[in-house]
Amino acid sequence: MNPRENLSLPEALSLFTSAGAWIGFEETQKGRILPGMLADLVVLGEDLTTVPVEEIGSLKVAMTVVGGKIVWTVERSNE
Repeated sequence: MNPRENLSLPEALSLFTSAGAWIGFEETQKGRILPGMLADLVVLGEDLTTVPVEEIGSLKVAMTVVGGKIVWTVERSNE
């Protein structure tokens, strides 16, 4: 790829969150963390904005939330 065509981190995050919901005609239900929106999300173990780009794919998930309920955490995985 031409480096000039690379996405910035904020652009990539937008495509995976609010833009993804918009493309699926679900922007009134998904894509943002607001009251009344569906709460399916993952919490990463490190700050995505501070790790080198080449390490993003190896970040560990610390928690998964589906339907507003915590369904997986690092602590639960060790039980």
